[in-house]
Amino acid sequence: MVSLVVRACEITPVVSSNPLLKGALNYRGKFIPVYDLIPGIYGISNTLKSTDYFLIVKFKDNIEGCVLVTTITGVKEIELEIQEDEKLFAADGKYFSGVKKIGDENYLITSFDEVVKAGDLDAIENVAGE
Repeated sequence: MVSLVVRACEITPVVSSNPLLKGALNYRGKFIPVYDLIPGIYGISNTLKSTDYFLIVKFKDNIEGCVLVTTITGVKEIELEIQEDEKLFAADGKYFSGVKKIGDENYLITSFDEVVKAGDLDAIENVAGE
């Protein structure tokens, strides 16, 4: 669930084996992970720009994190039940559970259980401890 949208700002790099973990953001006095999904979609690296945004979200187990996005047209709460014929997968099928069509708009459904890795929080804690 998205709790806040903020303009992208400087983040602290972290050492992690997760290619989607971009770094850590000091958010309200607490370091939270910043994920960049571009490598998961296109297989290329992405450079943080001042025109980007961070979506502050609640992941599984109520863990707060951040997702880097280049544009936002709005935030909607939608029903996540995806019919079999609506599924659309990334090249490796890892990060996305499907696409949901509502009216004339398509919504890419991200599988954050695959994005967020166990060691990510340890990497963020290491940054916070420095």
